[in-house]
Amino acid sequence: MIEISQTNRPTGPDVLSHCQNSLHSLLKRKDLGFLDLPHRIPLWQESQKLGNQWRERFQQLVVLGIGGSSLGVRTLIEVFNVQNVIVLDNVDGITFQRELEHIKDWEKTGWAVISKSGTTIETLCALEFVQQIYKEKGIRFDQRVVVISETTENSLSKWAQLHSIPHLEIPKDVGGRYSVLSPVGMFPAAYMGLDLEALRLGAIGALKKYHGRHPTDGSIFEQFSAPRMDYQLLVLFISP
Repeated sequence: MIEISQTNRPTGPDVLSHCQNSLHSLLKRKDLGFLDLPHRIPLWQESQKLGNQWRERFQQLVVLGIGGSSLGVRTLIEVFNVQNVIVLDNVDGITFQRELEHIKDWEKTGWAVISKSGTTIETLCALEFVQQIYKEKGIRFDQRVVVISETTENSLSKWAQLHSIPHLEIPKDVGGRYSVLSPVGMFPAAYMGLDLEALRLGAIGALKKYHGRHPTDGSIFEQFSAPRMDYQLLVLFISP
């Protein structure tokens, strides 16, 4: 028998102060592109346009990606209870094959291949496998896929250019795990029918709420430092 005598771990003011200072330092940095993503309008417009087209053409959207290329999309799927978007990010062959069984109509399925570097081996292998399936079925895959990556000379962007496949950009200064507000998350969001402008303005509002405030002012840390439902949640922002 396991007895839990204390589920609430008090957080001292020194810890909260450290977190607040780290967030304050983070928001002042100019080299982190993800903080500027809400203001990069062309990325949002391109995601909206292509996402709308894909929604009209395809009954399902399948995302090939791993790590930061899939986590944001998974979050959107869960938050908005989306039923027609599938994420293939498991390199296990059996799991991958089982996920493919959820594809209802291969002709009416659109694909998004996402890799920031354009060289992620797991994603490229999955792409090769899916291409083989389409070839066996006699269906053109190049008319049903969009590539989302950096616009550098990488394997994925070269493949997209060779086959005249739409290519949405992940900015170089945006890390993969911070890319949900780039086409990585916004193209699938547009396909889902979400209001991208509302998401963009919400992100701007969140940044304005904390940007420039003194770290000792009331902040998100005060909201999360209080006990809730017998446990305590502490959010840490760590600045290198």
